[in-house]
Amino acid sequence: MQSFVTQLFDDMGANRTRTVREAGAFLRKLPNFIAKTREAGLPQKGVIATILRLFPEFFEVKNEGGPPTVTTKARGPLSRLRRISG
Repeated sequence: MQSFVTQLFDDMGANRTRTVREAGAFLRKLPNFIAKTREAGLPQKGVIATILRLFPEFFEVKNEGGPPTVTTKARGPLSRLRRISG
């Protein structure tokens, strides 16, 4: 899943907000995304928010009245890669 969320982060940019629906539309266009979510055994209802919540260092998901939103963090994927490699 990390490759998919990294692509979403790159598309959105740091410190940006979209609705979860918009983020899902982007992710569903990526090759093999749906197949990989099923292969991982993730329930398909709410799958986008579930995946994004697995990467709290990349995204913050909010559902506070109105449509749920996802906001990218300032550093995103680079912070995880540095922590793993160093």
